[in-house]
Order: sequence, then C-alpha cells, then structure tokens
Amino acid sequence: MALPKVPGARVRRGPVRLAMALMALGTVARAQDTHLLIVAGLGGEPDYAESFRSWSSSLHASAEKHLGIARANITYLTESPEKDPGRVDGKSTRDEIAKALARIATRARPGETLAVILFGHGSGAGEEARFNLPGPDASARDFATWLVPFALQRVVFVNATSASGDFQKVLAGKNRVILTATKSSQERNESVFGRYFSEALSGEGADVDKNGQVSILEAFEAAKTQVAAEYQRERRLLTEHAVLDDGASGAIAKTTFLGGKRGDTPLDTTTPVDPAVSELSQERRALEDAIEALKATKGTIPAERYEQELERLLLELAMKNEEIRRKQGGGTR
Repeated sequence: MALPKVPGARVRRGPVRLAMALMALGTVARAQDTHLLIVAGLGGEPDYAESFRSWSSSLHASAEKHLGIARANITYLTESPEKDPGRVDGKSTRDEIAKALARIATRARPGETLAVILFGHGSGAGEEARFNLPGPDASARDFATWLVPFALQRVVFVNATSASGDFQKVLAGKNRVILTATKSSQERNESVFGRYFSEALSGEGADVDKNGQVSILEAFEAAKTQVAAEYQRERRLLTEHAVLDDGASGAIAKTTFLGGKRGDTPLDTTTPVDPAVSELSQERRALEDAIEALKATKGTIPAERYEQELERLLLELAMKNEEIRRKQGGGTR
C-alpha cells in the first residue's frame, strides 16, 4: 500500500510501516507445553534436607495450580519420597534423573520447553562440577549428555546449588537459558537462591511488567534482589552471585514463561504432529528470539536501521504465523 504524499512535507515511513507490520502480525496463539523436572538433592543435614524438600514441594504445587503446567508434565524427585506422598515421582538418584529426562525426551514436541530445576548442594569444578545426590552424584557433563535429545526444545536449566557456576559453560547452547546460584565453583557456601527463585515463580511480586505472568528473567532478577537483601539483613558478606546466560543478554529469558504465555493454546495430544508444522514452529521461535534480541539493542544502533530491521522481522513473523495457520487447516483470512 503506497503512503500518501503530502506537498511540502516529508513522510516518516518507519513508524507507519512498523504499525502495518504489527497489524499483519495479528494475534495468532502459539501452542506449546512446558515439561518440568524438579530435583531436591542430598541434604546432608536435616535442616538442609527440609529446606530443599520444602522449596521443591512448593514449586511443584504452584507449577500445576499457578503456572498451569499439566500434572503429567511435572516430574518431582527427592531424597526422601515418603515425605511428600502422592506428589513425588521417585528418589533423586543419578539413574532416576537420567530416566526422567529420557522419558520427557520421548514426549516433548519441537518448540516446547523443558525446565530442569535443581535444589541442593554442589561441588567440584569444570565438567566435573557436581550436583550432590543420594548415591553417585550427577556431573555437569552428565547433564550435557542427557540434554542432547532436546535440540528442538527450549531448555531452561536452573542449578540453585552452591558451587554451581561452572555448569554455565558446560551447558550453554542455542535456545538455552542457564541459571546458576553462583558465578563459579569457588562460591561454596550454602545458597539461598533456590528459595527465592521458587517463590518468585510462584507469586506475583516478580511480575514487573504486569502482564500476568513471571518470566524466567523476572524470577531471576527478583531472586537475586531477595538474596542480597537477606545477606544485608544478617550483616553477612554476599558469597553467592547468581548468573543467567541465554546467549542474548537476557532477551530470550525475558520471553520465556513456564507454563506458556497468555494466549497460548493447549496442545491436542491426540492429533499426530505434522513435521512441516513443527519445523515452521521452530522457525517462528527463532524469529521471536531475534525480535527480542534486536529490542535489546535499541538506542545502541541508528534509529532508521533499528526500525528497518524490526519491520523486516515482524513481517517475516506475520507470514510465518499465516503459513502455520494454513498448514493447520485454518485456510486464509
């Protein structure tokens, strides 16, 4: 559509084109599920064991009731299953974690989200950084191997343990959001990040943008703030510095929600997945991530270049949504 010419006036095309691109984008719902694995590791002492169990159990309850994750998509492993009867799916051993992730891999569809959240103690460094468990520990290298089948899913991996920082480099990858309670393996004191991260996901206080949901980035920032406040209240030197890495300066974590974003439609698990739709959904997710990454650069690049690139990405996303709709039998508008 040609823009009207006004004698003696320059038409600023960028904002108009952006508005047109947003209109073309529409409000197409995105179908995706979250698969959540919660693991409470070895407590060592009764107080620690109870804390890890409490944080895990609280998150499990809110995942289903507050976040809207289907119970069938939640796996909860803990050191003492008998303390959470009817809720726990098994003991938190290395073998059970491997089996749980293998089962999820057979069910998770392209474009869905896998969230792994670990509460407990950690030790070691590099690829041998460990999550302490009853029996053999699980290393960062173990988790790297277990996550290989999830190349077509978004992975949110939260290691809320002491000495967890080295998991960052080992697990970093495309379409992954990696959170650790510490910045290195040298921060070995007991961490409280897990408590506040669980609370942030479960409550509404961390919903800074007031969109009705808490993103992974919002939960991370809220938890960091609460951790610092606790250390200050107790007049202790801050010995845990949480880190988030998604390869896009937080842009991906900002748009990642456990349970899906508002407007998402639930998956019909009785209908076979069309491989073409799965591939298109992956391409759509990549475009959404590119848009968020671009938004993070606003103000650092020329405005005209920013608007042109945003326009291009929005139009591509609109066309991708329309293509998916046609493939799913929605016809044309």
